[in-house]
Parts: sequence; structure tokens; C-alpha cells
Amino acid sequence: MLNCNSRYAKPQFTFFLILLLFKNVFGQDIQTEDNFVKEIAKATTAIDNKNYEQARKTAQGINKSILFLDYSYFLLGEISFQEATKYLAKKTYHLQKALSYFHQMTYETPFSPLTKIANKKIAQIEFLIAQDYYAKRSFLTAYVFFEKALQQLYLQGDQSFTLLIPFSFYQQFLQTCSKINNEHIQSQCQAWLRKIFTLLPKNSTEHEILLKSEFDFLKTIKNPPTPSKITQSYKGKDQDLEMMGNIFQNFLKNNTEGTVSELEKFLGEFPKSSQRFRARFWLGKTLLQLKQEERAKIIFHNLATESPLSYYGLLAAYELKQLPGKFIVTTMPKTESTPEINTLYLQPSESFWIKRARLLIKGGLLDYAYFELSQIKARDALSNAFLIELANLSAETNNHKVCFQILSELFNRGAKELNSTFGLRLIFPFPYLDEIKKLALAEQVDPILVLSVIKQESAFNEDALSPSGAAGLMQLMPFTAIDMEPNIKQFDILNTEKNIKLGIAYLKKLIKKYKGNFVLALAAYNAGPAMIDRLLNQNKQDLLLSFIETIPYRETREYVTAILRNYYWYSHLLKGEYLSLNSEAKINDISIFFLPNHGP
Repeated sequence: MLNCNSRYAKPQFTFFLILLLFKNVFGQDIQTEDNFVKEIAKATTAIDNKNYEQARKTAQGINKSILFLDYSYFLLGEISFQEATKYLAKKTYHLQKALSYFHQMTYETPFSPLTKIANKKIAQIEFLIAQDYYAKRSFLTAYVFFEKALQQLYLQGDQSFTLLIPFSFYQQFLQTCSKINNEHIQSQCQAWLRKIFTLLPKNSTEHEILLKSEFDFLKTIKNPPTPSKITQSYKGKDQDLEMMGNIFQNFLKNNTEGTVSELEKFLGEFPKSSQRFRARFWLGKTLLQLKQEERAKIIFHNLATESPLSYYGLLAAYELKQLPGKFIVTTMPKTESTPEINTLYLQPSESFWIKRARLLIKGGLLDYAYFELSQIKARDALSNAFLIELANLSAETNNHKVCFQILSELFNRGAKELNSTFGLRLIFPFPYLDEIKKLALAEQVDPILVLSVIKQESAFNEDALSPSGAAGLMQLMPFTAIDMEPNIKQFDILNTEKNIKLGIAYLKKLIKKYKGNFVLALAAYNAGPAMIDRLLNQNKQDLLLSFIETIPYRETREYVTAILRNYYWYSHLLKGEYLSLNSEAKINDISIFFLPNHGP
């Protein structure tokens, strides 16, 4: 299959209606649509086999399809792009041809989920054309294409400059700039170089190369402060979060009776808060301290029943001395494909994408179906059964990011359908498992821990780029990657094997720093070891369970608890083990939070 990256265009309502009108006029039926899917598969296979003439003929035939018009242009663009590397004598010709197909696709089918993939291809092609003109000493033309490529990358986001394109392209751009004696172009060159320079980690190889260039003005530029992966979600605290934080501080002061009344008030005021399971668990713990065991058991039982797959559901089950698996049913939840009530609340473009995704899945084209589902959003008006169907479709295409977003909406609704073996499969997939096992065992790090981290960091999206610059499956910051491998090229950070390897090395370093306590290591992986070290000095909690609750950053606190939950269920799914809870672990224990066992 073609190796495509997931980027999308904005829905175009008017164009979609025009498509529907044409479809009604020409009367394409399901059988015809299935045939076009087969043609897409045939063209893709021909491209993979480098049979470009057959691929071109097939792709041109797809142009007759109103439903898959964008795929025709996309495949034709890919064919010409690959021909450029094969037929070097006509390299520029084939690149220009590929460029025209991708531009035509983005112009004629702006609704297409393939649009942003095409935009990245356009940037890459423009760089290659620029290099070709540079080699012919047509420096001005080369500069024009470099400028176009940089503008295209700029639209993709800051990190695209350093992570999506090999640095050799930028070196060629720098050399092109040095050959042109034009004040306006020199000014533009400096602006782009300044942009690229400030995005590179100051101890990177690429940073040093630019410093040694003839553009002396770069030596006077101070790099901006290193961004942190941890950010506060809001400028001000949410009321429920602030109230829950104050309640827990009260609990730590052993004001148990006051804590009970405050937690009951919290649950009354914020019954649908994301903190509700946390509040209910600590209400049960507080009641235990007051010797109100029966009332505490009822709270724990209800919590474990309503949310057995969550972190606090696990804790509640173990307070009852029962395995969490007892609260999971094997019944398949009800799903709905296209009920009228749901299609009314979907955007026209979303209905279009879902229809195409089903056809592509049926035809075995999961890579393409992945992109079709990538902009589907869960919303209040959509039924649980329909969202479960969408989550299942997303999981089938390995689009776990969309699947998790939908499941999160269902979780916030308290959907009981998730408390099933079906829900367990959707929530805890394990792609990349073979690579993770190989790389983790080589470093003597638990592969299940690595899998649990990747699920939380990137939702198994190998091309993930965060606003702060974290990249790839393990969301490595560029400066962290350099610490692990000083000579690494920025472009290689998104390489799947390299990303996992360096992420494991960093995780191992943190586990060693915190003497085997992977709760502290996980918190440091998310928020940075400096923050965790400060917290350890300030936080006098002896118990690990209480320490987690007092982590001041919501993102880090929920990150740690989510990975503990992941670790538990992955251990069960992959090893058949139920883990026992060491809830009395001390903060400086070398024991981990969940210890291997076959039951409490």
C-alpha cells in the first residue's frame, strides 16, 4: 500500500451537494462504486509493483467516478512522482506532471481527506524541482520553487520545517540564496533561515551547520526557551478541578468527616464531571477510615460496575478484593450503521467520508479508509450505538486516535456498552507489538510498559506532532532525542524504529534515576524530571497512591493514572495475568504500583 500521512482538508458543503446532484443524474449504484474501489486497489498494487503504465491507465479510469474523483488525481500524482525517481533523464518533467495532478486534486476536490497528504507531497516535489534547477545553475528558478515549498511547509505547522523534510534540502536552499545578488530575495532568505534556525535544538548537528554558514546574522540570534511537553489546559482552573484539589488536601489533613460532606457536595454539584470517579473512590476510602465499611463497599461496587476499565474502577475492585474482570460482560453491544436520527446530525461531508470508508474497508483498502474517518467528530446528538459503530470502523482501519476520541465521549457519557470484552478490545489495541518487544527486551525494559506509554502518548500515530514539538509514537522532544543520540538527524526522529528505540532509552534512564519506581519515571517522562524532583522535595506524602493525587499538573496526574490502567489491562490481555495492587507502596519503594500476580 502507499505510505500516506494523515492530513485533511476542511469540508466543502457546496461542492458535496454538487457531487450528490451529479450522482443522482448519472445514477451510480453500489455495484459500480464497488468496482471503482477494486480499480483503486488494482492501481495501488500496480504502483507498488512499479508497473506505472498499467497503474496510469487504471487511475485514469477512476476519473469517471464521482465518488472517488480525488483518488484518480492522487494516484496519477503518485505515479508521476515515482516515475521521476526511475526515469532520471526526464525527472523534472515527471515532477512537474505530479505537481499538476496534486494541485488539480486539491482544487477540484477540496473536501477530500487526502488533501493534506497531497500538500505535503507538493512541498516535497517543489523541493526536488528546486534542487534540479540548482544543479542546472538556474538559481532564480530554483529559489522560486524553494520558496513555494517553504510556504507549503509553513501551512503544515512549525515542526514540519525540521521533522518532515531532510536537512539537505535546507542546505541546498542556503546555497541557492548565496548565489543570488538581489536585496529582496536576500531579505526573504534571511527570514526563512531565521525561522528554521530558531526551531532547531541548539545542540543539534543541523544547528551547528547553520552557525558555520556564511550568514553571520544567525550567530546573533538567541534561541527561544525550550518548550515543555507539559502545559496547563486552561488559564484559569475549572471549578470542579479546584474544588476536588481542595477536598483532597483536606483528606490529607485527616479531616475525614469534613471530607465526606465535601465529596458528597461535589458529586451533587458536578454529577457529570470528569473528576466524578476520582471523587467517588476517595469518598469510599474516607468512609473506610470512619469504619463505615458497608457504605464504602456500596460505593466501590457501584464504581467498579459502572467503570471497570478506568483507573479508579480498578482501585475500587481491589478495595472489594475482587478481580476487575468480574465486572466486564461478554455481550456484544448494539450498533447502528446509518440510522436516520444520526444522519440528520452528521455534516454532509462526514456522511460522504463514512460511506467511502465502508466501501474501502470492504475492498480491503484500510490505509485509505483510515484517512476517510480521520475528521469524524463525536457529538452529543449522535447515539451511543452509532458512535460504537464509528469507533469500531476506526479501529478496523487502525485509526486509533479517532477511535479513542469517540470512546472518550462515550466514557464521559457513562456508556455501559464499553464495559464489555468488545470495549476492552477497542480501548486496548496493540499495534507495533513485535517492534516494541524486540526493542524493549534489548534494553531490558518491560515491553508492556512501553506499549502502555505509546498508547497514551500518540494513540499509535507514528506521524504525531504536538504543538510543543514532541514527535512520533513516543512523542520525543527533539532535545531529548539528541540527549539519547547526539548525532541524530532531526528528520530521523519520526522514523518508527528510531523513535521507539530512543523513547525506550529515555524511559530506561528515568526508571534508573528513580530507582525502579516507574510511577515517578512516567511522571518525569510527561512533565520532565526537574518538575518531579521539585515535587518530591515539596511533597511529603509517604504513600504512592496519595502522591499521584497531589501531582499539581492535571495532565501529568491523569497521564500517570491512565498508563497504570493501560499496564494493568495489557498485562491481562497479552499475558493472561491479573495484577495485584500494592496500594500501600511507599513513595521511595523500588516496587512498582501493580505487582505481577494472579489475583488478590
